[in-house]
Amino acid sequence: MILVWMSLLIELLVFYIFKPFIENEEFFAVLILLINIPFVLYMIGKYHGKFFLILFPAFFIRLLFMFVDIYGKNYITLPHSGGDSEGFLASGIKISQDLSLMSEEIYGGLYSKILGLIFYLGPADRIIGQYINVLLGITTIVIVWKIFTNLEINDKLKLFSIFIMAVFPSAIIFSSILLREALITFFVVWSFYIFIKWYKSSRLFYFILSVIILLIGATFHSGVIGILIGYIFMLVFYNHNSNKLNFSIKSSVVFLVFTSFIIVMNSVPLENIPFLSKITQYMDEIDDLYDVASGGGGGGSSYLTNLSINNPVELLLVSPIKIVYFLFSPLPWTWRGFSDILSFFSDSLIYFIISYSLILNFKKNNKKDPLTIGIIIMLITTLLIFGIGISNAGTAMRHRYKIFYIFMILFIIIKKTMNSKDKLYKKIK
Repeated sequence: MILVWMSLLIELLVFYIFKPFIENEEFFAVLILLINIPFVLYMIGKYHGKFFLILFPAFFIRLLFMFVDIYGKNYITLPHSGGDSEGFLASGIKISQDLSLMSEEIYGGLYSKILGLIFYLGPADRIIGQYINVLLGITTIVIVWKIFTNLEINDKLKLFSIFIMAVFPSAIIFSSILLREALITFFVVWSFYIFIKWYKSSRLFYFILSVIILLIGATFHSGVIGILIGYIFMLVFYNHNSNKLNFSIKSSVVFLVFTSFIIVMNSVPLENIPFLSKITQYMDEIDDLYDVASGGGGGGSSYLTNLSINNPVELLLVSPIKIVYFLFSPLPWTWRGFSDILSFFSDSLIYFIISYSLILNFKKNNKKDPLTIGIIIMLITTLLIFGIGISNAGTAMRHRYKIFYIFMILFIIIKKTMNSKDKLYKKIK
């Protein structure tokens, strides 16, 4: 996909050169897409067989949803579109007209500033921003395919997982509308891909690079920083030579120091640390954390709004409940109408099925697999961060998408181990 991104960048630079002479920017925005799409089709065409048959329609489905969101708003409103997406667009256009706003606080923060730079170079039209999200969605799927290849996942499991990712409604929507979810998810999956390279090779360079990429993603939303704790866990405890987790007093102390540093960073001026600045909104005082965890997320899809948390013990006790609501909302007893029912069956139910399968199969087959345990820690810490801070089903759907692909990767890793053990059992028998 590098060719696709390079060709798009060249198109934007060429447009920038002739921009003073162009009046109808929307026309040229569409033209840029039409020129870039053949490059996408060429890159997709390099993947033969069933992967191509999944990737090809996945790209056009996302394009279709993008055009529906842009030109069909009077007839169809896609879930999650509007509100934030309009705010990002307005901020991006404003920045493209005045780059001095890059140093100012503005709605949408860093994401709006990146949009502003893109609109400054190319057409100041939302179709460019949303097309980039389409490309990010497809690129993310390709990276997951490469992760599976590195982990030697068999084709049947790979194709099954890629198909789910390609047709998952939230993946289609967040890769089509003007939100930052596609960008954050891309960085999370890219970081994990580099992390797998470290896991397979033990080269420290890969580990450092995976952390850097993850921190870039965390600048857009600090919640994904929880994955870093899983990375550190693997760095400290995983032994490449024995392919096992080795625990000792020294390594345990090192891990506790690292994780404590991440958790209690609210004691320093986080507003000076881009990827953690958002936490300061909630954690200037410990009482603020309790207020956030107590609920009151706002909106009709809020949940657990009557919770009252006043101390660390109550926070610890309620955390599992908050995680369950975060993962599976809107839950049946909170449904307000058809839209909630549709959201549950198109989004929440998938997370429930995956979670149930993970718990069932991990208990049977994967108790000692280092990578499985490491990914579980990544997910649990991230779920804890998001679960505590969110009390709204719509917001939960957006944020849990950021780790959807990691969920699927863990699911496939466990299925691979289970299938291997089944084959070994059959041979012995």
